[in-house]
Amino acid sequence: MKIIDYYSIFEYLNNFLLTVELQSYRNWSNFGKYLLNSCLIINIQIVNCNNFLDPTDYHQL
Repeated sequence: MKIIDYYSIFEYLNNFLLTVELQSYRNWSNFGKYLLNSCLIINIQIVNCNNFLDPTDYHQL
């Protein structure tokens, strides 16, 4: 369940940060953009891990 839990957390963060960015794009600081990009990169990496790892082998993480 760890992979699914982490994916859900980052997916929630991505949705939240994207919503904030759309609502106040001009007010975003460089750190905010960096944080958004970091979460998206982590999210993509987790999706790739799900594709290559056996779903039952959570200990490989």
